[in-house]
Amino acid sequence: MAAAPVRRMDSRTISLIGLGIGIVSAIVVVLAAPMDGDPLVFLRIADAIASGAIPYLEFPLEYPPLALLPLVLPRILVGVDAASMAYQAAFGTLSVAVTVATGAIVAWLARRGWSAQSVRDSLIVFLAIALALSANVIWRFDILPAFLTIAAVAAVAAGQPGWAGFALGLGVATKLYPAFLAPVLIAYYLFGRRWPAAAIFGFALLTTVGAVFLQAYLVAGSDALSFLNYQRDRGVEIESVVGGLALLAESIGGVNARVSFGFGSFEVESPVVDALAAPAFIAQAIMAVGLFVAGGLAFLSDARRHGSVRPGTLIAYVVATLLFVMLTNKVLSPQYMCWLLPFGALLPARQALLLVVISVLTTVVYPLAFDALRASDPLIVALLNVRNLLLLVLFVWIIMPRRDRRPRQSVAMFDTPPTRPALTPNTRSPIASRRRRWAITVIKRAANATVTTLATVRPGMPSPSARNTTTGFASADMP
Repeated sequence: MAAAPVRRMDSRTISLIGLGIGIVSAIVVVLAAPMDGDPLVFLRIADAIASGAIPYLEFPLEYPPLALLPLVLPRILVGVDAASMAYQAAFGTLSVAVTVATGAIVAWLARRGWSAQSVRDSLIVFLAIALALSANVIWRFDILPAFLTIAAVAAVAAGQPGWAGFALGLGVATKLYPAFLAPVLIAYYLFGRRWPAAAIFGFALLTTVGAVFLQAYLVAGSDALSFLNYQRDRGVEIESVVGGLALLAESIGGVNARVSFGFGSFEVESPVVDALAAPAFIAQAIMAVGLFVAGGLAFLSDARRHGSVRPGTLIAYVVATLLFVMLTNKVLSPQYMCWLLPFGALLPARQALLLVVISVLTTVVYPLAFDALRASDPLIVALLNVRNLLLLVLFVWIIMPRRDRRPRQSVAMFDTPPTRPALTPNTRSPIASRRRRWAITVIKRAANATVTTLATVRPGMPSPSARNTTTGFASADMP
């Protein structure tokens, strides 16, 4: 007896499971009321600028120029003399507003077929991830560059390469990482043989980035690029892949790992960090080659079969590129997960659910149990490494070649016999019955007339109807 087939959960069920997980995560954050992670860390920057200090020139800044907008605007809105809690409330309100705008773009893309799920399911997943990352979404400004990157993709979907380059350029001027998405979007145009669109996109991107940084240079001189040196000189952050492995080595093998604060984050120093330098470089090279080859083959396959790259393929490799940047970076701050928020809602349901789980683990590590992580608590260190491993799993899952399960259309019409009989018309309906009776009546009358005419015909003589004709041809031929 054959075993019954296993019924797989549909997209709606998976999305609702993710939403439930996200809601529970948000409730835990509210009840725990963690102290780490509030946006007051940006208040000193806002106050310095409000007092007239020039960023980069008179005080160091680790962010690109447009990052000043979400940091200073809340202070302007509440006033320079307002309490710090007012700044925090304004910062959180702006973050929520940008998140809502990001969700609106996700819904717009889903309506145009740029999501692997329905519009409703895409919004459910978006809400699930946002709730799972609630503290990091509200207390950090990374939702702004995430909004700009999804706006760039929406412009691509709308056939506006100039606006796509403009939006992505603003994203680069806010957080740098969107620059890694430029080759993906350019490849989308090139594989679709849209050469003018690729040129317009590149020109708009370079012009936007150049204009923003030129203004910063005119104000602060060469110090306007000091944030690049800042990123170069940073150490290994404890939540990065290598940092997590260093803490794990201390937790399991007793290898000493020293955690210290520097460059705006907690960094780890350990012999493991030095020992993993060469293997990490090799692993990063393998990931880069895998991303490049898999993406090139996927784009080429779509171009050959459909004439252009399919939206789902583009979204998948945008996410894969972001994962590559996160996994290979020496800094993997928890707010980096916001980069994936809008695109994760457009992924297939199971991949999106995995992203929800990763987001929950990120929130557990920071801000809920960050003190325990700094103290190298074995359980939290293990959760951190599980989170990083799941990020790698998602990366491999996305770029792994998949066989297209859709049936191929046969070249010849009758290569294979039909698997079921053709459908027969419904002859019991009133309309079909009347048509059938009318057809029978017409055929019967025609048959009776034909039989009557043939019965009167004699060999060599025309029929009576022919003899009685009134045409001139008939009377002229009569003997």
